[in-house]
Amino acid sequence: MRGVVVRCVVALVLMPVLSACGGDDSEPEPTPIIASPTATPTPTPVESETAAAEETPEEFIERFFEASDEMHASGEDEGYLALTKGCRSCDELARTVTGIYADGGTIRNVRWEVTDIKPRAALDYDALVNVGPSKLRRSASAKWELSVGGEVSFHVRLDRVAESFRVITMSVAAQ
Repeated sequence: MRGVVVRCVVALVLMPVLSACGGDDSEPEPTPIIASPTATPTPTPVESETAAAEETPEEFIERFFEASDEMHASGEDEGYLALTKGCRSCDELARTVTGIYADGGTIRNVRWEVTDIKPRAALDYDALVNVGPSKLRRSASAKWELSVGGEVSFHVRLDRVAESFRVITMSVAAQ
């Protein structure tokens, strides 16, 4: 039963919105006939766009597990799934979590803290995660299931997408 609760608690956050445009207009801008009373500020990159452009695989993995926390707390899987690409275990986890909430159940106190990330190969990592104590009720009428938590090692494979990453496989690593 503990394995079910542990497996029922993995996820991440929002696909970064990245855009790149550029161009060099050689013609000078026309001078306005009527000057505007206030200057229009030059737009600056949103902090998340700048962070995503500079995000390392390790930072992405941490963000992925933060999204898992959010999915488990809310029952909403959009942010979590936006960080995956063809990851069957991720899709299964999302279906399990949304199914629990759809049946009137809930998941409480789930906290995933990434304590160590070690590369295996390019875009292939082991992430040691401290899973906090939690409780789960599979439906409105079900009894509470408790988990004391503990350390779990996950094998996470990534794919580079634009200037970020996506999880393509995730599994509990052999101990």
